[in-house]
Amino acid sequence: MLQYQGLISALQSRTQLEDLLSALADEEPEVAALVRQRVPGWTGDSHRLSRTVVLPEGLGQRALDRIAAAEQEMDHHARRTDGPDGVTFEVWTHARGVVTELDVRLAERISAIVENP
Repeated sequence: MLQYQGLISALQSRTQLEDLLSALADEEPEVAALVRQRVPGWTGDSHRLSRTVVLPEGLGQRALDRIAAAEQEMDHHARRTDGPDGVTFEVWTHARGVVTELDVRLAERISAIVENP
């Protein structure tokens, strides 16, 4: 990471730094590991995070409604796929093709909701 110190110091905002770290996650596995520590249960890399959950019967729609409200509040959305093994959520910043701080925060919100529907 020392070889990037000059570039990092030149960055103006925290978001730019986080985006840089996300983009470097493939080369810096410890950065990707730190992201996954913040969102246990999620898998992925610097390009995309995903988590499949089984929502309790009778509470599933309520949880999905709460996730939709969180997405609206954040103005950021996860890709949701319903499958035989449950609901899969995928997060990444489409315009950049990487996982950013906003994606990690959305993953944290989704986790909190599915763990306490």
